Amino acid sequence: MNKNTTPISNPKAVVKFLFNLYKISPFGVLGMVISQLIFAVLTMAVSPIFVSKLLAQIAHGGSNFNDSIGLLIGYIVTLFLGEVIAVRVTIALAYVVETRMEEITSHQILENQTAKSLNFHSNHMSGGIVSDSNKLIGSIERFWDTLIFTITPVVGTVLSVTIFLGFIYWQYALALFLLSIGISFLIVRFQSSIAHISREVATKSSDNTAYFADVIANISTVKAFAKEEYELKEYKNKINHWKSAIFKEMKSVLLVTGSFGVMMTIMNISAFIAAIFATQYKLGSIATTYLAINYTLNVVSQIWLISQITRNYVRIIGDASPMVDMLSQPIELNDPKNFEKVRIIRGGIRLEHVDFGHEKDKLLFKDLNLSIKPGEKVGLVGYSGSGKTTLTRLLLRFNDIKAGAILIDNQNIANIKQTDLRSKIAYVPQEPTLFHRTIKENISYGDIEADESTIKAIAKSASAHDFIESLPQKYNTLVGERGVKLSGGQRQRIAIARAMLKNSPILILDEATSALDSESEALIQKALWRLMENRTAIVVAHRLSTIQKMDRILVMENGQIIEEGSHKELIQKKNGIYAKLWAHQTGDFLDD
Repeated sequence: MNKNTTPISNPKAVVKFLFNLYKISPFGVLGMVISQLIFAVLTMAVSPIFVSKLLAQIAHGGSNFNDSIGLLIGYIVTLFLGEVIAVRVTIALAYVVETRMEEITSHQILENQTAKSLNFHSNHMSGGIVSDSNKLIGSIERFWDTLIFTITPVVGTVLSVTIFLGFIYWQYALALFLLSIGISFLIVRFQSSIAHISREVATKSSDNTAYFADVIANISTVKAFAKEEYELKEYKNKINHWKSAIFKEMKSVLLVTGSFGVMMTIMNISAFIAAIFATQYKLGSIATTYLAINYTLNVVSQIWLISQITRNYVRIIGDASPMVDMLSQPIELNDPKNFEKVRIIRGGIRLEHVDFGHEKDKLLFKDLNLSIKPGEKVGLVGYSGSGKTTLTRLLLRFNDIKAGAILIDNQNIANIKQTDLRSKIAYVPQEPTLFHRTIKENISYGDIEADESTIKAIAKSASAHDFIESLPQKYNTLVGERGVKLSGGQRQRIAIARAMLKNSPILILDEATSALDSESEALIQKALWRLMENRTAIVVAHRLSTIQKMDRILVMENGQIIEEGSHKELIQKKNGIYAKLWAHQTGDFLDD
């Protein structure tokens, strides 16, 4: 399956999800249904009775004609007031109820997405997730608007007309009711048969949005490689696939609606023919004939709406399916049900017989053991793919190990909440990303309660204050999406300041100074050493000058620790990997 395409849920599961939102405001939903039923009964069933009574008076040439006119005026006033009140009540309730549904669901989506693992997000494009989220939120309003403003009047009309007409001409009422049910069933059945086409349209639409977002997010790369025309061509191809699906859907819809349009016309013609015969052979009064024709036309008009209703729901299901499917997928990394209160204070770390692999049948770490004392500064080095970054991700519990245990201060990290664990670890990744917020907000993410003077002091420690002050809006400068308005070194200094402000007992730096020039790195080294005081620090570094003063350096290869010791101890091992790496970086590699 394409990693960027979310599978389509079972349509019944989507309808169930949307319908169950009534639990958020059951009385509000009930109020909407009742007000719309009142409107439908008044408009479709009661009003024809008043008109039929007027026709009966006229036909009999009664002397109570003025009274009949008064009755008609009374009907009109009653109908108008009933319609105004019922519709306004429904609209007001719809605003309140649907907004609340959208609010709760939006929160649920973000909660679900933040609970998903990093592996999940690496396999799904953020643009596609945002698109699917917006479609689900939009589907809520369309689902309930259709249910309340269309389906409810249809049901109310058919039932009330059948009941009212049953007292006057029960044979005709029964025939009209059975015919309505039969045709409605056929409409739903045939419309549902083309549901997969509408879901295909929704999927292709999400793919288009995801692709568009991917291009915009990487616009600098597109321009640098002069690929504007290529991206336009690829996007046009995707648009064409979506357009083909749209036309395919249109043909199916026209075929189905055309067929049922003919059936509706036949019903109307049949009603008129029946009325003519009834009048000609005096099988009923003019009032009864009028009611039969009027009720038939009302029912036919409502049945015709079923085609539109079904088509709307097919599209709604197609739009809502991807995000409903995401919400139904199990969370990969769960907190324990009976979690322990976090007891991480000093930051002592132990890995005991740890097994882990990114692939099911292939282990990167096998029976890995490691002990880091509280307050110890440890450097991790090794060639790409040796497991350095993976080890830091396991400490943060971005992935779960397959066997063994990871303990911090003698507490198994699998027994505590993920948020509690990560609140005790300050983390600066190799490629830090920033929020599209101000610099002040990005730094204060390490401590939301920090005041402006503290933020500036931290920024100075991270050698970020000077460049921030040179910006037009200074600390209130918006950094752009993912911090795109700042250079790589500037982004990294902001990220380091954020970690400094967090003030956690454990510090993890994953190539945190890799994007800095030598002058900036020299400035930050002092700040980092101050930050490391009285903390356990794990520093992944390609630039060995960053870690040469560490208490201990671990050299990793193929998921195993093959060398460890201080910088002085490791460079003395002439055939060791660390010694070779050091020789290369200091220029002493001609002996090879």
